[in-house]
Amino acid sequence: MKNINIFLVDRKETPEEINKVLFNFIENFLNEKDFSKLLIWLSRTLSVPKDKLEHDCKSYLHENFIIEEGKFNSTFKFKKIFFSSIKYFIFFIWISFFKKSSKNKKELRVDIIVDLVLNNDEVRKFLPLKENFKDVLFISHTNLNANSNFYIFDKYKKLQKTFLFSKIPYLFFLGFLKIVFVSIKKKTNLIPLILNLIKTTFKYESLFSEIKADYLIQERIYRTSAIKQFLFHKHGGKITSVIQKNLPQVLGQGTFCIADYFFSLGKKTHTLAIKAGGNFKKIIPVGSVFMETVYFKKKRNPNIPSYDLVLISSPDMRRYGTHYDFVKCWHEHFIWLNKFSIDYPEKSVALKYKHDNPKYTLTKNKFFQEVFKNSNVKITNGIDDESKRYSYEYAFNAKAVCAFQSTVGFEIIGHGKPCIFMDPGGKNTAFLPNDDFYSQVKVKTYEEFVKEVFNVFEGKSIQSNLNSENYCLKSENVIKRICESLKS
Repeated sequence: MKNINIFLVDRKETPEEINKVLFNFIENFLNEKDFSKLLIWLSRTLSVPKDKLEHDCKSYLHENFIIEEGKFNSTFKFKKIFFSSIKYFIFFIWISFFKKSSKNKKELRVDIIVDLVLNNDEVRKFLPLKENFKDVLFISHTNLNANSNFYIFDKYKKLQKTFLFSKIPYLFFLGFLKIVFVSIKKKTNLIPLILNLIKTTFKYESLFSEIKADYLIQERIYRTSAIKQFLFHKHGGKITSVIQKNLPQVLGQGTFCIADYFFSLGKKTHTLAIKAGGNFKKIIPVGSVFMETVYFKKKRNPNIPSYDLVLISSPDMRRYGTHYDFVKCWHEHFIWLNKFSIDYPEKSVALKYKHDNPKYTLTKNKFFQEVFKNSNVKITNGIDDESKRYSYEYAFNAKAVCAFQSTVGFEIIGHGKPCIFMDPGGKNTAFLPNDDFYSQVKVKTYEEFVKEVFNVFEGKSIQSNLNSENYCLKSENVIKRICESLKS
């Protein structure tokens, strides 16, 4: 078996083939005899089934795979084992110093936990839960709105003492020696991988022994955990769930997502999540929580202009370069838009992009700047700091809408408006596979693109006969549907 640090995929292959090769490598890596023995020992020590540890190992390994380079990042370089060892010991010293006294142990009972909440915008999405559940608790790493009931998980401080600290002597000394022994044999720094399993177990064993709930829901598909799911059920929880905020992709964030319930946008938008290793007991289409919050429950802006054609654009997508031709295809769809604006100057054309990580903003991309330097395309990111919501308003105000990869596209299809997905050469199969479901909403050549734009203008889109609920359910009452599904 190849060493993880020299493993390299052929990026000239399709995303599906690359994903298959990567999955097989990860599976073989975990099944290797020495590593398997290490997980068996860790399973007994942490009182967590081995298959749950294996699942979270898969998720961690995939998360540390650099898609655009076709290899794992430097986390696992053996030369980093010294610094990882320091971090390992510091973690145990830290939690021992900041442990919670058993005298202060209080048990909290709530109906539902909203986990991994980052800010008050996310709180607002889930506040309607209070209309259906008496006690809703938000778990975050920071202070949230005082109007919400929240619990701060602060850097592993004040972990519950009873269970967790009976494990520290084994993990601190014997565990470390076992991890280093296997690391030396495999010439791979395994400390970050194993420490991630330990930290996840410590966090959720502490939380769920202190906070009892029937239901758990979260927004981020890329932060689910088999360990968390197991411990939630162990402490009396009934259902873990995750909502679909974004379209899943092959080789993307959210690979190996796991939950009891997956609340999908539409009746068929879960398919890629399954191909990406998703593990769910039940798929429940509900619509878009995000759309309900930032479009249907907000006052519309009367100043949003109306264009003939609007491209709903994602941020700079070079970091999602799933295969050799990905960036070339991404560039090409901008060329199509600009060419359309030149070929049909009587048509008003706009590109709506959203703010993201400043490092990846479109306006700093040299290719983007060059394509639209002398263009008829209006470039806009909205009018104020709430520009995210305007993607919906720009889309519904336009005569025709297009996208390269955009959840908004599926959402508006679900609400009766076509969205033309631009897939030059049909090569963006990580996001838009060449199957019946996705092929009905995408075009592969500039000529097909122009034809479909004018079809939309004339009310003759090829999407007219689609089952719109396959792409997204109507989203005025999504939280209500979620609550009804959990309770039933």
